[in-house]
Amino acid sequence: MVNKTKLFKALKEEMAAKAVIRASQRKVSRMYDKIASGAMAKKEAEAEAKARAESDRKEGIDKRKADRKKMFEDKTKERKDKKASIMKLLDKLYYDEEDGYGSKRELYNQAKEKEPLVTMQEVDEFFKELSKKEPPLKDMFGHNSWIGNLPREQYQIDTGYINKGITEELAHGDDGYFLVCTDVFSKRAEVVPMYAVNSEEATKAFQKCVARMGFPKEVYTDEGSEFQKDFAEYVKEEHIIHTTTRTHARFAERFIRWVKMQLYKRRKLPGNWVKKIPTIVTKWNNSEHGNLNMSAKEAHKDENAL
Repeated sequence: MVNKTKLFKALKEEMAAKAVIRASQRKVSRMYDKIASGAMAKKEAEAEAKARAESDRKEGIDKRKADRKKMFEDKTKERKDKKASIMKLLDKLYYDEEDGYGSKRELYNQAKEKEPLVTMQEVDEFFKELSKKEPPLKDMFGHNSWIGNLPREQYQIDTGYINKGITEELAHGDDGYFLVCTDVFSKRAEVVPMYAVNSEEATKAFQKCVARMGFPKEVYTDEGSEFQKDFAEYVKEEHIIHTTTRTHARFAERFIRWVKMQLYKRRKLPGNWVKKIPTIVTKWNNSEHGNLNMSAKEAHKDENAL
């Protein structure tokens, strides 16, 4: 016969053991749930941090782009404003009555002294706009072939003619005349206005050139009537060799074209062309020419001949 007391006791112990096991299982389950919940929270936190970092990165990129764009716009505006002031400077320098109306290189050098940021491209743009307003006169090259050895070795002389196409105001009636005298070696030159083209006027004009430049060993002219009679007698009396050509005095003709171009550029300035001649001649004589590496005025001095 089964002992009920022992049986109940065994059942009770078994139930207690099972209760302990279930409690342990619940504890383990809760622990796993907590671990899983923590991992999930950690994962969510990591995802949130990553998303925030990505957002900050994109925001930083957008900010840098905006800063670069603003910097570029500011520099563009600054350069535009600076270019406007540079163009005004170029305009002022080019139209200066004494030192202006020169070449691109001369204008660039003048502007560079006052504004270091000026570029040759801006000078090119200025001349491009200038050519739209005032079509340039065509120059000629390749006619100067004789080389002098010393100052005053040879003066080339010729007469020039001014009409209303060159300047808006004339010194004497409808026509204007002048004599040019240029030293082949030094490029120094003089211009003397004349009332008419004849030997008497040419002689007076040449005497003024000699007073400013000194006596030459030789004068070279074409066979024009103004270089006959009085003029021929005067150079003979002064023991100056007079060489004539059936073609042209190339250096003198080249200088005449330059004088006319300078008068044409200055045609809108007040005053007649005669008053503008000294400024033009001074500009020529104070400028460097070719490979002299000095001004025509300096090259004309005997101590600089070598």
